[in-house]
Amino acid sequence: MLEEKSATTHNKLLGRRIPHPQSTKFDDMFASPTAKRVKRMDSTDSSLSRVAGDPDENDFDDDASVTDITTPKRRRAEIPDSEEESDAEDDGFAPPFSSQTELESALPPIRTDKEAIAEYEATRAAEAADSTSLKGEEGGPRKWIPGRSSIYVDAFNLALDTVLEDESHLFNEPEMAVFEQWKGLSYEAQYLYVRLFLRKTDKWHRVSRLGYYGDIADLPGAIEDLHENRSLPKSSSVPMVYPGEASIADDMVLGETFTFADDSRDHINTVDEAARLLSLDEAKIIAKDAKLKGKNKRELIDALVVSSQKQGGLGWMGLRRSDTEESARSDTSTPGPEDGMERRRSYDSSKSRESRSLQKILDITGSCIRLSSAVRRLFERVHLVFYRSTEWTEKSLTTIILARISRRNFPEFIVSRSTNIFPSRDLLLEFEASIRTQFTLDNILEFSGTPTKDGLRKVQDIFEAVYPRWQILLEEEQRKEDSIYASGEGAYLRRFSPAWVYTRIIHKGLYPLGRFKERKREHDLLSELLCQRLFHSARRGAWYQRKALLEEHYMWAIHPDDTKSEESQKKHWKRIALKTCEEALQDQDCHVIYHYDLQKRIMKIEKSLKIAKREQHDFGHALLTKAVDRYVEGTRIEKERAPSATGRRSSDSGFGKKGRKTIWVDEREGGGECSVEAMCLSWYRDQGWKGYHSEGSIIRTLFGYLFYDVLFTYVPNVFQTPYQTCPLDLHTDAFFPSRMSEINHRLVAIANGDAERIFREVHEHERENRTCVVGVDWEYHFDDLIEIIACFRGEALSTVCKVMAQEYQQRGGGIPDLFLWHSEKREVMFSEVKSENDHLSDTQRLWIHVLTGAGITVELCHAVAKEHVPEDVRVITEGKQSRLKYPEVLTLHPSPADNPTDIVAENQHWGHATSPDLYHWTNQPITLFLSTPEEGIFSGSAIVDPNNTSGFFPNQTNGVVAIYALNMPQEETQNITYSYDNGFTFTLYAQNPVLAIISTQFRDPKVIWYAPTSRWVMVVAYAQKFTVRIFTSSNLREWTHASNFSHAGLLGLQYECPNLVAIPFLRNASLMTTTTENVVATDFWEKNVLSTTAQNQTYIMFISINPGAPLGGSISQYFPGTFNGTYFTAFDGAARISDFGNDNYAGQFFYNGNALPGAAPISIAWASNWDYTNEVPIGQLEGWRSAMTLPRMNALANVTGFGYDLVQLPYGLDAVCSSADPLAENSNIGNGSLILEYENLVPSGAISFDIIISNIPTTNVTGTVNFTLTASSTGEILRGGYYLGSFTSFWLDRGKFESFPDCNPFFTDKFSTPTAYDQDTGTFTIKVVVDRSVLEVFVDGGKKSATLSYFLQGQLDILSVKAAGLNEGIRVGVNIWRLESAWAAVEEANGTAIGNATMGSFRSRSNIWAQ
Repeated sequence: MLEEKSATTHNKLLGRRIPHPQSTKFDDMFASPTAKRVKRMDSTDSSLSRVAGDPDENDFDDDASVTDITTPKRRRAEIPDSEEESDAEDDGFAPPFSSQTELESALPPIRTDKEAIAEYEATRAAEAADSTSLKGEEGGPRKWIPGRSSIYVDAFNLALDTVLEDESHLFNEPEMAVFEQWKGLSYEAQYLYVRLFLRKTDKWHRVSRLGYYGDIADLPGAIEDLHENRSLPKSSSVPMVYPGEASIADDMVLGETFTFADDSRDHINTVDEAARLLSLDEAKIIAKDAKLKGKNKRELIDALVVSSQKQGGLGWMGLRRSDTEESARSDTSTPGPEDGMERRRSYDSSKSRESRSLQKILDITGSCIRLSSAVRRLFERVHLVFYRSTEWTEKSLTTIILARISRRNFPEFIVSRSTNIFPSRDLLLEFEASIRTQFTLDNILEFSGTPTKDGLRKVQDIFEAVYPRWQILLEEEQRKEDSIYASGEGAYLRRFSPAWVYTRIIHKGLYPLGRFKERKREHDLLSELLCQRLFHSARRGAWYQRKALLEEHYMWAIHPDDTKSEESQKKHWKRIALKTCEEALQDQDCHVIYHYDLQKRIMKIEKSLKIAKREQHDFGHALLTKAVDRYVEGTRIEKERAPSATGRRSSDSGFGKKGRKTIWVDEREGGGECSVEAMCLSWYRDQGWKGYHSEGSIIRTLFGYLFYDVLFTYVPNVFQTPYQTCPLDLHTDAFFPSRMSEINHRLVAIANGDAERIFREVHEHERENRTCVVGVDWEYHFDDLIEIIACFRGEALSTVCKVMAQEYQQRGGGIPDLFLWHSEKREVMFSEVKSENDHLSDTQRLWIHVLTGAGITVELCHAVAKEHVPEDVRVITEGKQSRLKYPEVLTLHPSPADNPTDIVAENQHWGHATSPDLYHWTNQPITLFLSTPEEGIFSGSAIVDPNNTSGFFPNQTNGVVAIYALNMPQEETQNITYSYDNGFTFTLYAQNPVLAIISTQFRDPKVIWYAPTSRWVMVVAYAQKFTVRIFTSSNLREWTHASNFSHAGLLGLQYECPNLVAIPFLRNASLMTTTTENVVATDFWEKNVLSTTAQNQTYIMFISINPGAPLGGSISQYFPGTFNGTYFTAFDGAARISDFGNDNYAGQFFYNGNALPGAAPISIAWASNWDYTNEVPIGQLEGWRSAMTLPRMNALANVTGFGYDLVQLPYGLDAVCSSADPLAENSNIGNGSLILEYENLVPSGAISFDIIISNIPTTNVTGTVNFTLTASSTGEILRGGYYLGSFTSFWLDRGKFESFPDCNPFFTDKFSTPTAYDQDTGTFTIKVVVDRSVLEVFVDGGKKSATLSYFLQGQLDILSVKAAGLNEGIRVGVNIWRLESAWAAVEEANGTAIGNATMGSFRSRSNIWAQ
């Protein structure tokens, strides 16, 4: 057990948040790290080669199995010039966080805020006598004077001086002359330049709005200094045009003269450029006076430009800057600095109209300043050389200065800033140019929306231009690696080679090749990329994956062999793909994150090649190991989000939503508020564990201790300042190979039990000084760390350390929240804490795999919120355990919501109908009646209680219990009623309600039996809280709250009609595309559905929303996941819609549906939409308004590219098929048509037809296959079709009717869904079932389905199927069947079937079959 609370640091911190160690840079003084639940694919690339983000995953087309993960664009953070700009940041317009440079990540975590800068200035004032690093205007020493020097200028000059001292060979004569001129500038001119340098450096800035008056006494003088024209010596170097660049702009090259800054009076020559400087207020006033119109600033500027070219002059001569509110704010009581230096151009009647308009705008804006492009780019190059990165910020400038005065102790190491990182000016310039080219490419692919065809062509042109140079540099780098570099030295230096950037450009060039289906070129490039091992080794796994995919599916057609059959060629290339996957798994540079997909591909290919079972690979040992589930109850506090200063509510606090912190009560440690991690940590302590909420800090601390000397061993160029806490290459993939021998030696020592000795030695030498070492937190108690090392098995600790050494940056995230150890058991354990709707990220799953693979226990700790009793939910007592058996007689009893007095939704009863086959129905008397007119009996479910768990059926095994929601004005409650006669009559339970909360939005209970726990499980919608509550019971009468599933997917206005369903997986979803029979035999499902047990069963949570569907009104969505009897955990957060039509809502699964023939759960849904169901015209004609869908079989399939997808097909259509033979058929209509007039052939008017498209090629597919259903008497049509092209999609159109679509705006008429044909089989199928009012479509073997209701004046009686534009060889088969009326046996002479009759009214149903 634990010692007293005062014994160690971790016990002192109970009951409150444990701050992360400062050395991890996670504390409050720093920007928060990315939320753990956000998917991260951190690249091992440094920020050096990324200007605007660098996705680690490749961006292949949709054929690939690799996800395209793009990175948001980053831009340099800016320093606000005034309070006005600073306020904008508070309103949420602050620049996005920019990642650190490698130099910054190696420095200690220090404060860089205003207070830290003020402390710096105070320190500099105290050291005024010793300021040799700041040069005076005459070049000699200059004393530091408060208010006359700046940390920004100091840092800027430090970078410049350091580069010129060590690497001046990288600059030519004119550039060195610019540096000399810079040193001669006044302090105020330097200060102004640096501040502008940190802003949007290519923009104009109004002089009147520069907020530096307090720092610059003579702003006009400083500006004149920057505007001064200065001469330069002639350059001996010739400007070069590098691969991927069209040309070099004139303003990027230094000429014979230069200025540090441009003057707007000399450079703004067009009205368009000048008008961009106007504020919106100014533009509005100008437009008003000139009688111009525009909805926004862009339109106003366009109007000004056009007007200046047409009018003799604009009518706003008297407007001055002070005339606008914004300009007035920019003025000050002190004369503006521009007042003494503005030289207004005189008006000359001979000037053009545009010139006069231009002058008038400049009179408003006043003088503007912009940094000259050539000089600015030169200084950016200096910072590139200094920081070895393009992502430096103003923090980069200040961090190194503040680190130098931080009074910290740093490790001893050899500082080495070698001149051979950029051995020549030409290579530096090419490296810089390659980054510009890379930015152009990224801007097309990642930051401008979906790339256009022209954009992809431009990317391909860039890639082709770079490719020859890449090959040359690749050979040069290989020669260096073989002959010049010492062991491992080249790994870091190569990151500064243009070839490093070119390799990434080549990698990105694969994307357009994939989109343009240039498979051979793509395959050749992938082979080249894999042949080299010098650049971007972290991407090798993605390259192997794509190469194997091409070989498996496409290469046989690209390299045809006339001597072999098509099948033999396919097998040949599949064997090559298999070999590629095997090579990938044996490649030590292939990241483990790719192993799982490669293993799956190997097993798939071996199965398709029919390799003998004994010769197939078995990856059971390598599958990602799951964590052990742990459930901890606690009290969660719900608080309103505090509004910010701008009136917005804070986004980092709240209740039950993803990404928001939750607040809990630490009941075990004084009852204070705490985080969910602290609450769970207290629970573990009660079980005898000690622990920290460290999120990897313990691991990083141990790594820092155990590899202290390895971290600081000499490697050239990785220690460039004396203030580093780690080598610059630690966060790159160069760290491990550069020190491979030392690291492996240390890992062996740790595995052999030397960890404690190494730890004690480092602690003895460094603890007192608190030496700044990356990851090490000296606040951890010595005794705790010693116990942890003693509890860590040597092999396990060695494995964890190896992962950190190989991938320190990538493995920095994802480590489980809690680190626990048990000194008596001598065991360590990790626990990842998850609250409601929280899911594991990929990096967390991989860490769990690493830890469990090392023999370390990992738990997934689910925090469960307790409910308040008795105000919320009544608690049950334990009941008798039982097992459910489905009744032997298959008679199904749906009980739809029914209004026996009208044909609109009110006065809700429970209707009742029975059927032996789910098609032929017999209406039964009303099942449940209302007690008072104010009540309504809403949705629910019914179950069979064979073991009498309820106590209602002591003498029978077929008792039925119905659970329903009772709607009353003051609340909705859950009630039960029971039946002794198989569900025909019911007795109300005397103690109703069985479940009640004080809410009018608590309804639609669905009950199932969960065998592993022998308990009933109920899901019920807490509608407008967007929550499905899960309850359990042993007796159906008393229920306890188990968990919640909330705020998932589409929310709409409310959740309704939840279903929790055990659902099987299909062995091969592709098999469904080849079926040609109308009746999908149930034995197909029995053979094709994977067998499961209750322990590994997949579940689906169905939730209906209304309104809130993407196309309006109501819709159903589903979430695949797991259920353990208490918690449902979705596999992911994706919102999946069960039907892409508009008329499939509140689907219900028949209880214990897996026992039905077909071995798949069967569902039936309401074929309408709340947006228009009460207004459809057929109600007045035939006495009904709504119908039900076909019964459907359901399963999941892991469809490539889409994850877990619901597959649905009609259940048992043979019940209404009039014949086994088709009504009409054609095995291949080619690019032709088939037309069938069936008015006199099908009495019911209902038909089913299949369209089977086969022999579809894998590339360059074109054509369409459409169908049209026509009512010959009225000309009304219903149509749909499939487009085979670059973006395949299926569509439906129900808008060509006489009346209803036009009179109801919510009756959406057109629908579509993207759906690709099966490239393995070259097949695509369409199954359509159509009767008088409902059409249901199942495309691609049921992977997509749609339900549409429609209301015609006539009756559909002509079917036309037409194909056009198809590639030669594509076959289109059509089969059509007649369907009989499901109500024919009971319908009256007028075609209606009498339904439930109550209170003198009746409900009639038409002869529409399968309602």
